[in-house]
Amino acid sequence: MGMCGEAAAGPCLAPLLMTWGLDEFSVSISSVLDTRANIRQWRGEKAKRVTQEAMSLSTASGVEGYLSAAVSG
Repeated sequence: MGMCGEAAAGPCLAPLLMTWGLDEFSVSISSVLDTRANIRQWRGEKAKRVTQEAMSLSTASGVEGYLSAAVSG
């Protein structure tokens, strides 16, 4: 499954998208290197744990804050 556009390059969405089966990220040429580096850090159980925690939160702002912290930390 693939996705193109800005959301595909969004670092906060990578663990969720990968856990949900996304395996093709179509991004602008200027985002390719950053997107590849971001995807590399979300392999395996780490992405699953982050996705499970994000999905357990009850508000959009809670999810956004959690994902932002997970990506930067």
